[in-house]
Amino acid sequence: MHPRTVLIVDDDEPTCQLLADWIRQLGFHVMTALNAQQGLTLMRAHPAEVAFCDIVMPGRDGVWLIDQLRQQFPETAVVIATGLTKMDPAVTLSPTVTAYLVKPFNYDDVASALGSAFAAIAVS
Repeated sequence: MHPRTVLIVDDDEPTCQLLADWIRQLGFHVMTALNAQQGLTLMRAHPAEVAFCDIVMPGRDGVWLIDQLRQQFPETAVVIATGLTKMDPAVTLSPTVTAYLVKPFNYDDVASALGSAFAAIAVS
């Protein structure tokens, strides 16, 4: 049986790799995607319990991805991990969004966000 799965979607490859390394250290299985469409394709093939989503990406952005996840995978908790300090509350207050991290974040921020995400899943 796989450990719990986390999807990371970020067009910045070093950030994506750093998040993946930290989340693996916390004991989770990790999938990574460098754009929103690839992230959605991965989710369709292997649904994750938690998705870390960047917002500003070329092509389809993270807001689009969060909307798709909310529609197709309502049980998946979303953590927004972005450089944006201000966002539309309609996105950040979505019931599937469990945490909001502003770059640069650290290991403890990521661990705390994961804890919040998995706690939200356990309640639902």
